[in-house]
Amino acid sequence: MPEYQILLLPRADYWAWVEAARAYAIKFGVNITSEPDSAGRFMAAEQTVTIGGMPDGYPGQGDIREWFRANYPLARLDYVAAQTPAEFKQALDARVAASDRFLAVGADIHLHWPTDFAIISQGFGDHPEIYRREAAGGHAGLDIFAPRGANVYACAGGQVKQVEVYQGDPAAMPYGNTITLEHDNGYQTFYGHLLETRVAAGEAVQAGQLIGLADATGDTPGDHLHLSLTRAGAAAAGQTPYADDAIDPAPFLEWPGTSAGTTPQIQYPWPPGYCLVGLHGRTDGPLKPADVT
Repeated sequence: MPEYQILLLPRADYWAWVEAARAYAIKFGVNITSEPDSAGRFMAAEQTVTIGGMPDGYPGQGDIREWFRANYPLARLDYVAAQTPAEFKQALDARVAASDRFLAVGADIHLHWPTDFAIISQGFGDHPEIYRREAAGGHAGLDIFAPRGANVYACAGGQVKQVEVYQGDPAAMPYGNTITLEHDNGYQTFYGHLLETRVAAGEAVQAGQLIGLADATGDTPGDHLHLSLTRAGAAAAGQTPYADDAIDPAPFLEWPGTSAGTTPQIQYPWPPGYCLVGLHGRTDGPLKPADVT
C-alpha cells in the first residue's frame, strides 16, 4: 500500500523547522504542516505523522502524543525527539543517508507488530504521576489495544526465556500472565496481561508467530497488550533512565499496513444484490416511486 506520511512541525520558528526537514521532505515526498488537526485528518486512518518532537512545541495541544491518541487514535506516530531544528535536521539527515524514512539510528532489531490492532493507548514514558514506583517515573513500555482473546504475536525471532502463569494476586504479578522472549544483540521483549500463553520456556519462535491471547490479567482496568523492550546494558550506557534497561519499542516497530482489527464490517438492511444508489427530492409535493432509483 502507499506510504501516507505528513510532517508536523512546531509553529514557533516554523520556517527553521521546515528548512531542517527540507532534504527529508524532498527525498521521501512528504507533506508538511504546523496544524495538528490537519496532520490528524491527512489520509486518515492510514497515515503516519512524523512529529518534530520539541518539548512544549504544541502549546495548544499539550503533550502532542497524548493529544493524538485522544483525538486521532488510528494515526501512526513517528516521534522524533529534538530540542532544536538543528537536532531535528541531524536525525532526518541520517534517514536520508540510509534511504530509510523511519530509520531508528543504530537500530539492530526490527519488531513485528504484535497484534491485529494498530492503536497505541499508552506510550513509553507516559503518565509519570501514575508510575512513580518506577525509577524513571513513566510508563516503561507500550500499551496496545487488543480485546479479550485477540491474537498476540512475537515481535522478533528468538527463544522463550520465561512464561509466568498468573496466580490471582495483582500486587504480586501486576502484568498477569506474561511471556518474555530473548533476541539477538541483548534484546528482550515482554508481553503482559495475557489470557493464554501458547509457548513454553526454551522454545524457539519466529517473528509474527502466535504466542498468546490478550486479556486484562494482573493489575489493569481493561483489555490490552503491554509490550516492553529491554536491552542489556542500556541503562549503564546512558541510553535509558530506566534501571531495568527498558527502552522505547516504538522506533523499532514495523506498523502494519492494514489493521484487520480496525476495519468495520458493514451490514446493509436490503437483500443481497440490491443497493440504494440515489434519491431525488421534490419541492412540489411528496416523493413518488420514480424518485427512488
